Amino acid sequence: MTLIEKLEAATEGSRELDAEIAHAVTFNADHADLVSRRSCACSPHYTTSIDAALTLVPKDCTWSLDSTGYAIVMRPGLGFLSERGDEEFHGRNDEKALAVCIAALKARLS
Repeated sequence: MTLIEKLEAATEGSRELDAEIAHAVTFNADHADLVSRRSCACSPHYTTSIDAALTLVPKDCTWSLDSTGYAIVMRPGLGFLSERGDEEFHGRNDEKALAVCIAALKARLS
């Protein structure tokens, strides 16, 4: 099961998921063992804090979150002369922080 699939299936946030997210966004092959050992204790509370989850949104993107737990992260297109339009990445979870994590990580992986 991928990290995105785990987040989509989750019914609540957890420190284990926070650690997996931290590992995914800070992975350094030279220090993989160090990251995985420390990330549970040191990682932000991505899956339970909307503020922490929003730090995952790429800098070139905007975001929105509605009251039902539906998040959208949008990367603007390159302009009207480009074939590439806006890209949207969606996340849905009753836990709003999880919804933001899902959409933000989809945007990071694109």
